[in-house]
Formats: sequence, structure tokens, C-alpha cells
Amino acid sequence: MTTLLVSVNGSRIDVQAAASVVSPPWSTSGLGFPIYYDYSNNQPGEYGIDVPLVAGTVIHAPEAGSVQYRACRSCKDCWSPGYIVEKLDRRPAVVQFGHVRALSRYTDGRFHHVNAGDPIGSVQVGFAPKTGAPCDGAHVEFMYNSWGNLSRQNYYLPPKPLYLPTPGCPISKGTIPSGGVGFDPCYVLYSYMTGHVPIGPRRSLSMISGTSGYVGTGSGQVIPFGGATITGQGASPLWGADYGRGVATCSGFDDYGYELDLHGGVHALGTAPPVTITASWPKSDMARGLVLRPDCQSGYVLDSWGGLHPFYSAAIGPTLNTNPHVTGYWPNMDMARSVDYVGEINGVDSGYVLDGHGGVHPWGDAAPLSTSEYPYWPDLDIARTIIPYMLDPNGAGYVLDGWGGVHPIGSAPRVVSPSWYWGVDIARGMALSPGSTTGYYVDSLGSVQTFSISAPS
Repeated sequence: MTTLLVSVNGSRIDVQAAASVVSPPWSTSGLGFPIYYDYSNNQPGEYGIDVPLVAGTVIHAPEAGSVQYRACRSCKDCWSPGYIVEKLDRRPAVVQFGHVRALSRYTDGRFHHVNAGDPIGSVQVGFAPKTGAPCDGAHVEFMYNSWGNLSRQNYYLPPKPLYLPTPGCPISKGTIPSGGVGFDPCYVLYSYMTGHVPIGPRRSLSMISGTSGYVGTGSGQVIPFGGATITGQGASPLWGADYGRGVATCSGFDDYGYELDLHGGVHALGTAPPVTITASWPKSDMARGLVLRPDCQSGYVLDSWGGLHPFYSAAIGPTLNTNPHVTGYWPNMDMARSVDYVGEINGVDSGYVLDGHGGVHPWGDAAPLSTSEYPYWPDLDIARTIIPYMLDPNGAGYVLDGWGGVHPIGSAPRVVSPSWYWGVDIARGMALSPGSTTGYYVDSLGSVQTFSISAPS
């Protein structure tokens, strides 16, 4: 069973899934990145990130698993002088280190079991067999395959959209290969270097009380904090890839909720009943968010174009409007980022959709906001989450930007104590329980932060 650890340190809550012991693969003095990093898709078969490290740097197993060394015959044959493959005990994930030599006991072509932190090799420069010229400068090609299929390049590459950067990984100078189904290897490496299990980038947050809730991850595993619990589905990863797109819970209901996948599937968590969906995109990463209605067994999925699609349990049945009125819709454009729900207005389910630039668009029968009532970044895709304040039908709420800024919209009370501002695009989810003056938001690495708003007048 996965043990979940939560510790409170001031206004920061460190939420970590301790599914296994992890170890930095090299010295914790730094990640090893200079002014840029390279998703080195610059030749066939390359699908990792280049990490400059001096020759002789010891490589340690980041998790328990079985390692095998594969030598290269030439500079262009593979990651000269060779690479280490580690099949993690946390199957089916695989870690690979290129441009290294393994310790002699691991060079017989067989797999050998190692523990997290065991030395397995070192960084080495390969040389051309005929000329003796060095193949490359000293560095490591770090690769992570969350599904274990070593022959499929897209299992190494992260999905779109790829928001950058992960802390410690400055923005790449070139084009970032994406469109795969794997975890961002930069996120994985940063997780290892900071002692965290890479169970998937954190993508969402939902509260069940003023102080407890769940963090949704790319793998579909939800991480409780503040006393919340989870059993059954959601207590461990649902997928070995970055499929999770959001989590929705119900106030007062522990061990209960729904997880959204990138194709539009809605998966019951804990004790929640299964639901029927009305739209799916089996071959496309289209789903962007979901909301629950007060019955806690039905709601809506937001697609990337701005469309809304109901889902419902057997107890509710197909009673929801299959074509809710929307005021923001962008056909063939990945523009919608988040959706909230404020309740029924004039008998119609209603709320607001957030676009990537910060625009707030009513749906159902919600009242429109003027452009002066919300933040807007016309040249940036930086808006990430919208939440309502006290289910206000006139649009009062909060918007989270990717840098960590929390912005009141409409008539919402001002933010009096934001706890953290990253300044890089890693903030992902935000939640505020009705009646509470303390809200929560999460970054892609799982750091849950709090912010405070002024009390209602």
C-alpha cells in the first residue's frame, strides 16, 4: 500500500507520495544544468535531456530495480561509450543513462538487482574506434520511459501542451519534442534530485473541507492532504503515463471524487459511483477540466476548444443539457484552460470558463464580467485555473496564473497573503472552500501553498 506523507511548514505543505525510496542519481549540489537544457531529439533515437557533468561523476540508481549495461560500437551507434538501462521495481517504468560506463560487475549483459542509491556507473567520454577522437564532451543523456516499452520513442516524450520550465531546467534554446505519452524527463530528474517519487506532474487540486483535499497527478494517483483519505481507485497510479487532467471532489465527502483523463474519460475515485460520459477523444489530448454538480454524481467536462460535455451516474441518468450555452468557443484551437461551476441560475447549470490568456467567459446563465474585472495577458498562455468565490452567480472568484499569482475577479475579496510566487510557469491547480478565507494552490512538483483572502464584509 502507498503511504502518503504530509508535513506542514508555515504556509507551505509538502505532499509526497512515498511509494518507494528514491535517491539523487548524482550529487545533490546541483542538477547539473547550465544556462539551457536540451531535449536532444537532434538525431534518430535520442529522446532524453542532456545534463553536463564532469567525467568520473558517479551515477547512482534513483530507485530500486534491475540494471543492465549496453556498450556502443561507435560514436553514432548509441550513447557512446554506452548506456545503463534500469527496469524499476516500480514497474513498468524504466530509467536510462547514456554516455556512461557501468561498474564492471554490471557489464556481463545480464540484469542485476540494485537498491536506490547504489552506485552503478560513472560519466565517461566515448572515443571513435578508428581515430581516437572524442565523441562528445562529458555529459549524461537522462531518459525516463514511464510505460516500459523501450522501442517506442513517444513513450519517452512528454505530451502537449508542455508548459516550461520545471524548476532547475531553464527554457530550452530550441524546439521541444513532445506529443508523446511519457512524463517530462526534466520533471522526473528534478523529482529524483529533491527526493520525490516521480508519479506524474501535479495538475490539479480540489478541497473537501477548509483544510483538507486532494492533489491530482498526471498518473491519475490522487494525493490526500490535511486529513483526507483515499482507498481503491486513485490510491495508486491509474496510468503509467501523463494522462491525468484534473480531479473534482465534493465538499464533506472523504474518499470520494472523480479524475479526468486527457481523452475525456471520467474515473471514479474511492467510493464514488462510476459515471457515463457523453464525449471522448480516444486519439487526442482534448480534455482540460471538470466540475461536479451539487448531487456529487454528475458534472461537466471542458474540452480544449471551450465545449462542455455532461457526465452522470446511473442514479442521475441522462438528464443534463448535452449542449450547455457557452460564450467562449475556439474551434480547432487549444485555448480553454479551466472551468468552474456556480450552481443553477434560472434553472440552468452555470459557471465560467477561463482561456489561456486570462479571459473569463460565462456559460449557462452566468452573468458576464467586464474586461476590467479580471487579469488578462494578451501575448501569454499563462492563465491556469479559475475557481468561484461563494458560488457567486455574478462571477466573483479567483484566477491562478502559471507563475503562482492569485488574482481576484469580479467582486471577490482581495488576496491579503499570497504565500509563494515562483516566477516560472509551474503553478497548476487552486481551490477555496466556501466560507473559508484560506485557499490552496499547487505546483507541478507537488508543493501545496496557501493564500489568504480578506474576510467578507
